Amino acid sequence: MKYFRTGAGFHFAALVIFNAALCAADSLSEALISKRYQDALALADTLLASQPRDFRAWTARGMALAGLARDRESVDSFEKALQLAPDKVAALQRAIEVGYRSRDPRTSTFLNRLLQISPENGVAHAMAAVIAFEAGDCSGAIQHFEHGIQQTTKSEQAYALYGACLLKTQRAREAVAVFERLVAGRPDNPSMLFNLGYAQLLAHHAGDAVKTLTPLAEAPGALADVLNLIASAESGAGQTASAIVHLRRAIATAPADDANYLDLAAIFLQRDAMEAAAEIAETGLKNVPSSARLHSLRGVIKAQAGSAEEAASDFELANRLDSTQEYGAAGLGLLYTETRKGDLAISVLRDRLKKVPGDSMLNYLLAQAMMLDDVEAGTPPFEQVERALKLSIQSKPDFARAHTLLGKLYARAGENRKAAVELELAREQNRYDRTTLSQLATVYKRLGRTADAAAALSDLRQMIVQESQSKPNLAKVP
Repeated sequence: MKYFRTGAGFHFAALVIFNAALCAADSLSEALISKRYQDALALADTLLASQPRDFRAWTARGMALAGLARDRESVDSFEKALQLAPDKVAALQRAIEVGYRSRDPRTSTFLNRLLQISPENGVAHAMAAVIAFEAGDCSGAIQHFEHGIQQTTKSEQAYALYGACLLKTQRAREAVAVFERLVAGRPDNPSMLFNLGYAQLLAHHAGDAVKTLTPLAEAPGALADVLNLIASAESGAGQTASAIVHLRRAIATAPADDANYLDLAAIFLQRDAMEAAAEIAETGLKNVPSSARLHSLRGVIKAQAGSAEEAASDFELANRLDSTQEYGAAGLGLLYTETRKGDLAISVLRDRLKKVPGDSMLNYLLAQAMMLDDVEAGTPPFEQVERALKLSIQSKPDFARAHTLLGKLYARAGENRKAAVELELAREQNRYDRTTLSQLATVYKRLGRTADAAAALSDLRQMIVQESQSKPNLAKVP
């Protein structure tokens, strides 16, 4: 059909198409209102075939797909609508609703865009806070929770997450107020009581924590983590005998959890009851033989009893069991170097290296012990330390601490370029080591690399701040 009205410049075929589009749009709206989502999807696709840049049709398509529980495709359609009309709040809200429900990774982007348009949107802040919490960003979550505090307090789960983040960022006193309010609303809820008791303990109100947790601990079938927590509170309140009882109950309830043995042994160690602590460590290792922490604990007890060789065996086994070598390395370092008995440490380490000459940790500890005394470049001790650290790195190329110590050795000798190479390798393998960063800043400064030195110091400052907020969070989310 090629009718054409010359005076008005009106194309009849275009009018037909336009009217058809209006009818399709009306039918699409009706289908969505009546929840006939499959029909709505078909109508949206028909409309988009002739008008692929119609953001309203893409929005309607997203709504239809959401109604059919095809969430990812729904978010895809909303995303297309927002590409065509970036500031359409209705499409943004729909995209956020479906994305939040399905935990689509694009939801954060949509929320940020909505908050730019509507910065006081409490619901958007609450959603952004939960997403930040789930990503492990408690500092960001708190900002959103507090911007949308009215919405946060309306949601029990959101408010509990807010309290958990306050605990993690060492704002325990504020967390106590949050969990007190939650407990007031649900006084018999075990998770709320646990959270309140934990917050009170971290706020140094051990006596209050004992009162809060006692009903949970006395309940039949009390959980091991409840018994462990009340024991910590009782210990803080000076109620040691009761703490021991609760920890023994925790061990009986969860014999495969090494934390309970460690906490009970710690109480005995504080009271200089070495035999009782040793007995707990042995019992724990019978039930959890692969626990690096318990082997390290037994090593400490052996070391204090003067059995250095047996202690070293436990520390080395702890190293093998723990890939991070956090527990055994600390024990060996204490045993061989912190006592400042350098000659004895060097003698023992060399003896053990005869059996395992390539052991990365023993070579590292030998170098560390030798560096208790100043070693000058070009001397045999310097060469021995360098050789030990190279053997350590050869055996374990990603051993960050060995690279750091070798960098420190070179820096002492004024070989700053070589020092920078080792320290940069250490930083690649462990970006969160203060010693590495402080040494790097010094070496960069000596090399005239002022910008790099400033960056290292900035990273160090940021790390210190983050570490101050990294207290473990035990709060239970309902």
